Amino acid sequence: MARRYPFVPNETSREAANEGRIAFHDRHISRLADEVRFGGLRAGMRGETIAIVEAVAVGPGWLVPSTSIGHTPAYVGAADRIVVEVNRAQPLDLARVHDVHVREDPPNRAPIPLDDPLGETDGPAVRFDPGKLAAVVETDRPDDPYEFRDVSETDEAIAANLGDFLEVELDRNPLLSDAVNLQFGVGSLGNALMGALADVEFGDRDVAYVGEVVQDGLLDMLDAGDLRGASATSLALSSEGQDRLFADIERYAEDVVLRPADVSNAPELIDRFGVVGVNSAVEVNLYGNVNATHIRGTRVVNGIGGGGDFARNCRLGVVALPSTAVGGDAPPEAVRVGSFGLGGGERGRDDGRARV
Repeated sequence: MARRYPFVPNETSREAANEGRIAFHDRHISRLADEVRFGGLRAGMRGETIAIVEAVAVGPGWLVPSTSIGHTPAYVGAADRIVVEVNRAQPLDLARVHDVHVREDPPNRAPIPLDDPLGETDGPAVRFDPGKLAAVVETDRPDDPYEFRDVSETDEAIAANLGDFLEVELDRNPLLSDAVNLQFGVGSLGNALMGALADVEFGDRDVAYVGEVVQDGLLDMLDAGDLRGASATSLALSSEGQDRLFADIERYAEDVVLRPADVSNAPELIDRFGVVGVNSAVEVNLYGNVNATHIRGTRVVNGIGGGGDFARNCRLGVVALPSTAVGGDAPPEAVRVGSFGLGGGERGRDDGRARV
């Protein structure tokens, strides 16, 4: 691999980027599809471009994605040739959760046709020129599961503070009087923070998840009746979470919808639905500036991801992270939640602690 966009998802690619063995630049998720479609990321490239994508089904000029839509429509549309890997380990019923809307080209781009976070638009298939299809291969390998670390005492303290903070906002903030649309950053902390919502009194408000990734904690909330539903672009589930979803996919499909990433993360929809964005970071300063990408400005953690999309455009932005003094540990009660700035990935800790 010579180049990688828009983030580094695991230790292997993170190490290669930090050692300079691959060229990496993190990008905002909401913008990547247009950068692919209109050639910004193809500048200087020579020869054919080939998109290799996973699906649960494929036919003449169409495919149905598997556990993630992401930027598949943009890659398929921009590529000269397409190779589709049909994964028999993924249930065909995943088609029930997909809703693929491809946006028009500027300057004639119409608004995204959604007036409800859980609404549907254009069906489950990604469309393409049938002449581009070069090969179809089959596999039966399950997704690598997302590994969530055990919830720590610090995580529990952050979750408790977040719950208290949201209850105050629900009481005082008129923008949350009718509905609460929540987003949590991907990762172990974000997954743990979802548990804090079980004790929050939302009253008769509609509560939904409007974010980027469906994690195990969202399945817990759906099963408990705490959410009306969840809209995202991808599944990031543990082995147990995958088994749980696949075993009851028909029921979950009533409440879960996956969209292209430039729709799930679109500033237009984040603003329209008044999302409450909850993300973490590497560090923040007293002016509300948040670093979510690099340690000491040089060591990439995993990239901006979708945190920037949500924090810049949400109705209420929350940055939740452990708080320590330089060179010292903070007791759990000192962990704070603040409603400011830009959120990002959860794993950005150099020595196990984020510093404020």
